[in-house]
Amino acid sequence: MDAKYHSVVLGHSYIRSLGEHMKTFSEDRNLRLCGDYDVIIQARGGPNIQKLLQASASLLSIYLPADDSSLFLGGNDLCDSRHSPKKLCVDLVSIAEFLRSGVGV
Repeated sequence: MDAKYHSVVLGHSYIRSLGEHMKTFSEDRNLRLCGDYDVIIQARGGPNIQKLLQASASLLSIYLPADDSSLFLGGNDLCDSRHSPKKLCVDLVSIAEFLRSGVGV
């Protein structure tokens, strides 16, 4: 049985850059977490929350079951004048609920 703690980090281009950094600098692999962690970076540059929500099941499917997930989203939405802060909050809660209930993370 795999004793590793699997953590998925889901986000946009900043998270993609973090993943590239982790690949380049081995001392930062798994974000320097102590213990037997497996930090998995899943990111796409540019999408807003709705586009990432549509892709999140496929992004996460090969990494399930994960023990936890971290979301780094919303920056692209805030820069778009068509999205209100209230809509952003609703979308963030929606993706968190989807990950918790729909995917089981």
